[in-house]
Amino acid sequence: ILIEEEFVEVRAVETGTIELAEYHSKGTKNSASLGYRMNNYVGSATISPGDNFFVESNGRHVDQILRAGDTIQLRDSNGRSQYVTVSAVDVSKVTFSPPFESEIATRTPVYTKQKVVVSAKASSTEMKTALESLPGVGFVSVSREGPKDSEGFTWFITFQSTMGMSACSMQSWCLTS
Repeated sequence: ILIEEEFVEVRAVETGTIELAEYHSKGTKNSASLGYRMNNYVGSATISPGDNFFVESNGRHVDQILRAGDTIQLRDSNGRSQYVTVSAVDVSKVTFSPPFESEIATRTPVYTKQKVVVSAKASSTEMKTALESLPGVGFVSVSREGPKDSEGFTWFITFQSTMGMSACSMQSWCLTS
């Protein structure tokens, strides 16, 4: 979640309450402050060891967000992540595999991999804007050649900053070339 220009990890979500994983260091000066959730937030759930499904805790219809084959991130009560693949979605119920292997997770936030769709005919500036909108990407420079007769465009992308995880814990979530 973004609070007063500071990214803060959410530990749990419940109607009307957000529990943060760490102290919000900048504070809010004893006044109301806007908070924005990341657009890859699916909802929250309570999941026990061995479960292969969850029901979104607030009754949110997640069938508009997830579909079979999507990868989602679940966290246990100690903040350890497990990545699973969605098998089926029925309104607020999500079935996944492999089964949840960690300790019980109460009101844990559920996230999906964030995606952007870029037109095959996009300009270099449009590609740059799309890539930089993804968390962990940072700043990029983009150039484009073409189109060539049979191969379309060739994109050249240089990552100019180091942001996000230094080691990728889930290969399907990592940027690849």
